Order: sequence, then structure tokens, then C-alpha cells
Amino acid sequence: MAAGDITTVTLRGAVGENYDLALIELADGRRVAATADLPATRGLAITPDDSSDLPFVTRYLSVGQAGNVALIYAGDDDPVTLSLAVGPLYNFAVKRVLATGTTADDIVGLA
Repeated sequence: MAAGDITTVTLRGAVGENYDLALIELADGRRVAATADLPATRGLAITPDDSSDLPFVTRYLSVGQAGNVALIYAGDDDPVTLSLAVGPLYNFAVKRVLATGTTADDIVGLA
């Protein structure tokens, strides 16, 4: 795995219950659980780009102007277009925001 890669492990619970836990690979080779309750420690204004990955995988996205955001999740290579509203912090692990298909503006990524 490379830094920023995400893998999923399944934890076995009582009475046949299973729980999926996402792990993020760090640059030093450690893996940490991807949880929504950890505070963001860095952020960037995102300029959508069809050919370049973000400098880090986000944990959250927000938009200042509602619209579509075409993105590629950290664990995938296929683009997805989502309609995002102003206000929420979307808990998305994103490696690229594409220019083609993105109409939202003032996009911010946090990790």
C-alpha cells in the first residue's frame, strides 16, 4: 500500500454481526483507523483538475457554492459526480476533484 491508500478490514462481533473498519496507510507505513470524530489537521482550497491528484487524501469536503462535484474516491479509480449543498462537511476520502462535471465552487478539502 502507498500513503493515502485505504483498505477495509472486517471485525467480527457478537451473534454474527460484522463491522467494516477503514484503515488509511500513512507515509511511514503505519495504518490508522479512518474515523469521522478525529479533527482535521490540514486543509486546502481545491482547484478541480482532470489529471492531477490532490496533495493528500481528504477526510472531508465542503463547498461554498452548491453544485455538482465530480470526484474520485481514494479507494477507486472511477469518477463519481455528486450534488453537494452549502453547509455540511461531507465525510469523503477523495484523491482527485475533476474539472469536467464540477459546477460547485469554493471547494475545500480537509484531512
